Amino acid sequence: MMTYHELASTVGLGVACFTFAALLIRKLRRFLQPRAKGENVASYLTRAREDQQLDKAAFVNMFGEGHATPHRINFALMLVWFWCVTKAPELTAPSLLYLMAGMWVTRDAANAARRPDFDRLGYSGRLWFRLFYAWSWPLSLINKTPPKAD
Repeated sequence: MMTYHELASTVGLGVACFTFAALLIRKLRRFLQPRAKGENVASYLTRAREDQQLDKAAFVNMFGEGHATPHRINFALMLVWFWCVTKAPELTAPSLLYLMAGMWVTRDAANAARRPDFDRLGYSGRLWFRLFYAWSWPLSLINKTPPKAD
C-alpha cells in the first residue's frame, strides 16, 4: 500500500515532469513545425528564430513591457477563487456565472486587441488576456464611453 508521502512524491514528480516538458515544447514549438517544400535547413532555422522573435514581440505588445503584472493578478485572483470555492462551495456556480459574463461582456476588448499580436499568442496567452479583463468586467462597463449622437 502506498503511503501519503510516496503518493505526494509521485504526484510532485509527475507535475515537475509535465511542467518541464510543457516549457520545453513551448520554447521549441517553432522548431517542431515542418519545413516548407523546397526550404533548406538554414532558411528553416532562420524562419523559426524570426517567428520566435515575433511571438515575443506580440506578447510584449499585448501585455506590456512589465507583462508579469497581469499574470500575477490573474494567478492571485485564481488562487483566491479556488480558496473561496473550497471554503464555500455554494459560491461555485455564481462565481462561474460572473466569470462567464465577464468573458462575454469583454469580448469587445479581445476583438479590439491588436489582431496580428492577439493571433500570435498561444491558447494560454489568449486565455490569460481574456481573463485579465473578465475579472473586472463591471469596471470596463463603467469606463465605457457612450457613443456620440450625430
